[in-house]
Amino acid sequence: MASMENLLKIDKKDHAYEVLQNLNSYRKEKKHCDFLIKAGSEEIPAHRNVLSACSDYFRGMLSHETKENESGVVTIKKADPTCVKRCINFIYTGEASVEGVAHADLMHVAHLMQLQRLCDGVTLSLEEELNAESFFLTKQIANTFFIKHLEEVCERYAQENFRLISLEDGFKYLEKDYVSFLIKSKSTQASESAKCKALIIWASVDLESRSKCFEDVLGHLDLLKIPLGYRRYLVEKEPLVFLSNPCLKAFLISIMDKANVFAKDFTIQDDGISNAISVFDRATSAVQVFEPEQRRWTRMQNIPDEIVNKQFTAVQLGGHIYILMTDKTGHRLNYSDHAATWTRVADRTHTSKVQAVVVDGSIFAFDSTGNGSKAVERLDLSDGSWTHVTDREQPCHEIFVVSAQGLIYCGGGFNGNVLSHFFSYDPISSNWATLTSMPTARRGAAAAEINGRIYAMGGNGLRSVECFDIEGQSWTTISNMNHPRYLFSACVLGEKIFVVGGQQSNETIEVLDPYENAWNIAETMTGKNIHAEAGVAVNMFT
Repeated sequence: MASMENLLKIDKKDHAYEVLQNLNSYRKEKKHCDFLIKAGSEEIPAHRNVLSACSDYFRGMLSHETKENESGVVTIKKADPTCVKRCINFIYTGEASVEGVAHADLMHVAHLMQLQRLCDGVTLSLEEELNAESFFLTKQIANTFFIKHLEEVCERYAQENFRLISLEDGFKYLEKDYVSFLIKSKSTQASESAKCKALIIWASVDLESRSKCFEDVLGHLDLLKIPLGYRRYLVEKEPLVFLSNPCLKAFLISIMDKANVFAKDFTIQDDGISNAISVFDRATSAVQVFEPEQRRWTRMQNIPDEIVNKQFTAVQLGGHIYILMTDKTGHRLNYSDHAATWTRVADRTHTSKVQAVVVDGSIFAFDSTGNGSKAVERLDLSDGSWTHVTDREQPCHEIFVVSAQGLIYCGGGFNGNVLSHFFSYDPISSNWATLTSMPTARRGAAAAEINGRIYAMGGNGLRSVECFDIEGQSWTTISNMNHPRYLFSACVLGEKIFVVGGQQSNETIEVLDPYENAWNIAETMTGKNIHAEAGVAVNMFT
């Protein structure tokens, strides 16, 4: 026997190929064949040694005392005869084709005969020819024969081509877990609308068994990314939505989320929503009321002589407008009474020029007289007396104050410098908290709150507006006002913010729709000479 070092240079692959060719020729000519394979009407002669060498299936059959080994005949049942011939041909040639046969049938026989290379070849063909139409059969083959790689290929294809496969009829018959996976997956490349529509198509095939799955999976969609028109269509026209309380709730909440509407409880005491703006007009010595919906002005009541030409701040509480004078005196107008009568309220002791705010049925007056101003007083409506309740942490004047969610928010001001500081005060615990400063320093600004967002507007000749998200504790910049404003009023009517007068305002009233992020001129106050910091929202009970 020659040593390994002295082996001749011979191409073993050519030799092996030539041997297989000769054996295949013998098979076709039925030479030296000692085994017969039957499939349907097909009878295929073969050689035991070749079958055993290439297939574990035949090796096991022909290595033991089986009836097939003894008879020299095996019958392959429930298999496509053409595919059986292709598999035997592969054993002898190493070649195979799927032309004219189904991939699934050829995979079945190749898997039965344990021809792994042929199975790999069928798998590669399925992968190369994968499209929306063939996806469902390919996925079925991958699942049936536990072909992990092919399952992964199908999964990636479905995520990358979700819209295409959802248009195929086979999508309706995908299993629940797979549909749920595709809808929930962040890797699925489809809009939320396409996912929702596909889910409806799938669930509609069997409403009885799939409606609960529809509810569960819908909760994983970002409904805010579905156009409002389609959402309304689903709420009105799609039974899977309007007959399902969870789905209907989810869609309705999404519509309100789109409009940045936050949940807010209502109490009987809240009845009488403000629908008008009252201003104190020196030109006519009267309280004039503007109703934006009707674009109508109404004279409410004369202003007493001891008030009309003095500085004051006004707030509205319980059908009354409270006038807080810079000389520490106070007056109250009962505008809910048709006679609109005036009465005096108790004098303050710690505050002069003030910014005032109402929270939980009480009036809080924040001193804004000079750089060192810091006192805060509260009016007790039960006995009409004022009480000093706290001092601000940042002494200054020309601040803004606004109430929201039971707290008072205080920002900006001037103490030699224009300030951007922002604080909150809890009237119950009397605790102060320092919050994220405003992006812009402001003095003489105004503020209002809608749906958990505080809008800080204008001040010291500014048109800019910044919005503080109470929950997120962060500021964002929104659209500018049309006019710069300084020392002016802001109030909320319905879901809109109105700003009234102020220096540089051209005597206008502007309105902000927060959902449209747009300011518009609501009115020009021609012929009026108003107290700019005394505009308040009132309910005209129309």
